[in-house]
Amino acid sequence: MGGLPYHSVHHAFPNIPFNQLPEAFDKIQLVLKKHHYPEIKKDNGYLRTAWRLSRQPSVIDV
Repeated sequence: MGGLPYHSVHHAFPNIPFNQLPEAFDKIQLVLKKHHYPEIKKDNGYLRTAWRLSRQPSVIDV
């Protein structure tokens, strides 16, 4: 992920300016917690993230 710890937030909301991604990330964490969903983890690298996610698949019912 090229050192971008807010990569998933960027993809979910691509119009958010990069300098506002940390604040958006924090707000998303609060919404997830409120609805009892797991938090988004900040990762350092595409391969590490892909490995972690491949070992913990999940489905979010909407």
